[in-house]
Amino acid sequence: MKDLKEKILDKLYKFDLISLIRVLERMGYDLNSIIFKSYDSLGSQSRIVQKVKFKNGSYPYVEVYLNLGLLSPQSPLPDYFRKKADEDIEVSRKYVDFIGFFDHQLLKNFILNVYPELNEHYSPKRYEVKKQYLELLNFKSVHFLHWLFTSTFPELKVEVKKDIFKKKVKTSPTILGKTTIGMGSVIGQQTVVQSDARIITLYSDDETTENNIPWPKEVKDRLVKYIFPILKGKEIMLEIFLVFTTYRSWIKLHSNSYLGYDRIWGKKGNFRRVRIFKGEV
Repeated sequence: MKDLKEKILDKLYKFDLISLIRVLERMGYDLNSIIFKSYDSLGSQSRIVQKVKFKNGSYPYVEVYLNLGLLSPQSPLPDYFRKKADEDIEVSRKYVDFIGFFDHQLLKNFILNVYPELNEHYSPKRYEVKKQYLELLNFKSVHFLHWLFTSTFPELKVEVKKDIFKKKVKTSPTILGKTTIGMGSVIGQQTVVQSDARIITLYSDDETTENNIPWPKEVKDRLVKYIFPILKGKEIMLEIFLVFTTYRSWIKLHSNSYLGYDRIWGKKGNFRRVRIFKGEV
């Protein structure tokens, strides 16, 4: 968490307001844990978000200073207030605290109107509505799965193909005098049927992410956290592979071959291929 806070402060100039709010939300700071303040300045600034302060304690919160509001150069307040506050440091401090009480509410209302998806008053069930919209899509479509995996793994190249899998299905046991033999009947307690499947291949140039996490572990974590909850109950057969394009596959000693005597042969373009998942979602 500390490293992430430092990265936010170092690259704050790259953030727009909605991206910063979403990152803070991922860190556990909701809108009720964010205090919006206007940056006290007389000159126009080149960005909206000026600085961020993380406050620790029994109730952690974040102060976000924006180049908007009652203390900004575009303030609607008359200059009389600022001139009066500049006459005394103590008065100036009290003035900033007093204005800040109203500033937070004004800036928060402004943000909720600019980004209505954050406004729980107008869209209290926005996540449920988005999920209902998602249900209208064809989850078995190659295009949908390609979009879903590309959105989940933007660092990797994604390939989706159709295939046929053989699936074992349990059947009722054979009972003498009751079981009918003919078309559509099976003798035994299980049979093999063919079902449509999708093979998804992820291509990576490196073995680890930028945070030094092995890609196989990162892929499994994102599948469990993001993709499987969306595809749950859709009865889709999936086989997911991870291919490292900069690393060749492991050397294998085949039958009728002797290490130290026979030349080891390989195939061109035979990259390392790791199966991540196979089964029904």
